[in-house]
Amino acid sequence: MRSVLLSIYLFVQSLLAFGKNKLLCFVLVSKAYKCGDNLNVYGPLYLTNKYCKLTLGDGVSIGRRVLIDVEGSITIGNGVSLLDDVEITGFGNLTICDNATINRSVTIKVGGIVIGKSTWVGQHSIIEGNVVVGDNCIFGPYTHVASGRHRTDSDGCTYMNSDSNPGTISLGVNCFIGSGSRITGNSNIGDFVSVAANSHVNSNFQNKVIIGGGVAKIVKCK
Repeated sequence: MRSVLLSIYLFVQSLLAFGKNKLLCFVLVSKAYKCGDNLNVYGPLYLTNKYCKLTLGDGVSIGRRVLIDVEGSITIGNGVSLLDDVEITGFGNLTICDNATINRSVTIKVGGIVIGKSTWVGQHSIIEGNVVVGDNCIFGPYTHVASGRHRTDSDGCTYMNSDSNPGTISLGVNCFIGSGSRITGNSNIGDFVSVAANSHVNSNFQNKVIIGGGVAKIVKCK
């Protein structure tokens, strides 16, 4: 019953938005959708994959023109905010823990992603593949986190590795990722690590360090 009420509510919101913005929200009525109390939807929400199992906690806030197109399971915790123009696509599982904020125009390409409690992901950032982010982390705008590795064949073409286990990027708790930074490969970053803006991280780092550079290195221990 709750999933049906959610669908009706979102459909009404979409009609209101259609009158103002000429945009329509497509909502799938499915037993796979579960919703907590006090859901706030401020504009069109596009749910376009019937194989998506979506669970929304209490007090979730969803902005305008949010797209969710995932074949897999999505769990969005209590008090999570998805701001305008967020896109969540892919195949796999996504968990966004309590009180996290996914800012405007963030793209999440799901493989196996966990975003910790009270984490802030800055606008226009991209998170893709298998990524585990600890609690209380901050991502500046235009950051890019992508797991997996690539190879270059003799013809000069670049391909993603076809390994059955492409690896996982992990970040500990209370990390700060400066704007424009990239984290790639199978990097493991410890707790209380700060990454300078426009850095490229592709290796492992211990707890309580400041790192930075085109190929990130330890700048200072905290």
